[in-house]
Amino acid sequence: IYSDDDTQDQSDTTLFQSTEAYPPTIYEYLGMSQLRKYSLAMIRFSPMTFIPASGKLFLHEYITVRIYYNTVETLPDVLLSDTAMDDIAAEIIYNYDTISTYYTAAEPVRQTYDYVIITTSSLVTSLSGFMTWKTTIGYMVNIVTLTWILTNYPASDTQKSIRDFLAANYASWGIKYVLIVGTHASIPMRTCYPDPTNHNNDGTHDIPTDYYYADLTGNWDSDGDGFYGERGQDTVDFTPEVFVGRIPSDSSSTVTSITFKIQQFEQNAYTGWKKNAMLLGAIYNYANEDNFGNPRLDGAEVMEKCRTNLLSGFTITTMYEKQGYSQCPYTCTYPLNNANIITQWSGTTGWGIVNWGAHGLPTSASRKVWNTDDGDGIPENNGEIIWPIMIQNTNPPGFNNNQPPIVFAASCYVSHPETANNLGAALLTNGAAAFIGAARVSYASSFWTQPSHGGHGTICYDFTDRIANKNEDCGHALYNAKRYVYNTYPWNLWQDNANMYNFNLYGDPAMGMNLAPGTPGQPTGPTTGIAGFSYTYSTVATDPTADKVRYGWDWNGDGTVDQWDDNNGNYYTSGIPVSITHVFTAPGTFNIQVKAEDIYGKQGAFSPQLTVVITQNQPPTKPSKPSGPTSGTVGTSYTYSTSASDPESYTVAYGWDWDGDGTVDQWDDNTGNYYPSGQTISTSHTWNSKGTYNIKVKAKDIHGNEGAWSDPLPVTMPLSYKTPVMNLLEKLCQWFEYRFPLLSYFIGLT
Repeated sequence: IYSDDDTQDQSDTTLFQSTEAYPPTIYEYLGMSQLRKYSLAMIRFSPMTFIPASGKLFLHEYITVRIYYNTVETLPDVLLSDTAMDDIAAEIIYNYDTISTYYTAAEPVRQTYDYVIITTSSLVTSLSGFMTWKTTIGYMVNIVTLTWILTNYPASDTQKSIRDFLAANYASWGIKYVLIVGTHASIPMRTCYPDPTNHNNDGTHDIPTDYYYADLTGNWDSDGDGFYGERGQDTVDFTPEVFVGRIPSDSSSTVTSITFKIQQFEQNAYTGWKKNAMLLGAIYNYANEDNFGNPRLDGAEVMEKCRTNLLSGFTITTMYEKQGYSQCPYTCTYPLNNANIITQWSGTTGWGIVNWGAHGLPTSASRKVWNTDDGDGIPENNGEIIWPIMIQNTNPPGFNNNQPPIVFAASCYVSHPETANNLGAALLTNGAAAFIGAARVSYASSFWTQPSHGGHGTICYDFTDRIANKNEDCGHALYNAKRYVYNTYPWNLWQDNANMYNFNLYGDPAMGMNLAPGTPGQPTGPTTGIAGFSYTYSTVATDPTADKVRYGWDWNGDGTVDQWDDNNGNYYTSGIPVSITHVFTAPGTFNIQVKAEDIYGKQGAFSPQLTVVITQNQPPTKPSKPSGPTSGTVGTSYTYSTSASDPESYTVAYGWDWDGDGTVDQWDDNTGNYYPSGQTISTSHTWNSKGTYNIKVKAKDIHGNEGAWSDPLPVTMPLSYKTPVMNLLEKLCQWFEYRFPLLSYFIGLT
């Protein structure tokens, strides 16, 4: 492990001769964790096992885990209704699809505020414009003063009062984002001591952090010794309940300026200057520095991995160390120095992303240059190495503040909160839209060349990926990156915890490279229907930067998109109403909702739900037995009447079987209009042949669902009126048909 305050590696060279497996077990139970309403069992699975002495690497393709647990409480509806972190839960919980239904409230509780600002009374008015903007783009904002919190949530200190307030309200209010507006002096961070053996306030082991306000379910002082965040002694779980950012200023004018800049950043589309990236890599450590045998560590390694792996589609400017001995081997756009940085950052180009890896102090970040050599070929800190300023807090006033980047600084101390005008605060005031940097000494892998090597280089890398490619806002990206590195690439040392505490967000946790589309309007369309039939629903959403959008429809209200409508890949113009058809295949009550996603993959919130009741279509009742003449003459029209009722009162048509063969011969649908349910209708028919016919009728509703046949009505054509005399005459006429033609006609033989 290497820290950029020039502390050398902490390494165990005997490891390479060990016959013990590394890691010693293929899985590790890390204990319980909590993500708002979700209780988690944390398990680390290591699919690869390495035997250093033999150089053998073993692959474990799968693992079977059985978890035994007891249910100790029933969650209230206020927690079950809380969906603010369901996106994170779906990402990190292995069996989320199985268990998510158990975390749904029978009677959802309406949540009131997803964005909370905590500030001092003197700064409230300076935030009015920002609150209006956030409300305009769909957030439910509440501003809470520190005075109010201290009055209503009294505790042993200010930090605990603030955390108690958030813990008491994050679920019922639906809080997802917390913006603290004020310096560490006015609204203090919680100082944590990751090394349980060292409680010195030495600027290394005492780390102020806002993470204390993000993880609201962990116990930050579970051993009760008054030293928070000790590794192995306190049960911090690093799974945030809320995302926290800070504007570290007590000046009304500065706060107004910064929040207006954030608004402008969000109003710009994710194109043009936002697709420019500046990557700055200084040398942390030379190989065999001071003859310690350590490997070389160059900040350019992280920057090159960002450049080649993450920033496709960006215009990239790089600056690496090109002075002195053992220069950076990578080609770059410009040599790394203060003058070049000032020129590029002050120009009209504008930047969406600026990353750097360098040494740091509270007010500056520095290069490390092996400037001279005494002839032994060993870089030594006896005058051979110099520390030129790379960037300092007096530079930002000249920077381009109209096209400001999101900055990640892999440097020690640059966000030192006790220094009022620390480098991070200076850049947030002028030159940056957001800044992430360390409050104290931060830690890197001493041989970092790949993201899997962990440390602050991997946090920077993963944060950049999330900001540039995964459409995460600053809050999601920072806390997700830190949690990911902590759980995936651990050193299993207190320095893991130190990096979690160190990197705090100066800026708006809800701000990202791309603003999400607005929340669509509640879907419009039928609220009742029949299973198996198609219905049309409409909605519309507006994207704040006029990006094209597609719509994700959730047909059962479970919070998961069931169908994306992207207009056959063309997406829809922002603000233009769209329609979609859907077939509910089974009866039930469905709370349909819809969200919009822009062409960059940024998703907005789900719309208000529309409740649709779908029933199983019941056929019309058996019609009444037809009524009408039971005999008649061939060629004459006769009228028959009947009626049937539909259980859902749908209109009906009648199918007549005039010959009794069980097949509909004629549908009477009232010229396409169908008949009201229960109405008696009449239909006429003419028989062209003699015979006896068992006529019957059935009804079908407007959806085509047919009922049963009526009872038959026998009808004879023509009416039988023969007597014995007539029978004799009929026989005679048949024998002598040409002798008595008129008689044959009158008795009905011709």
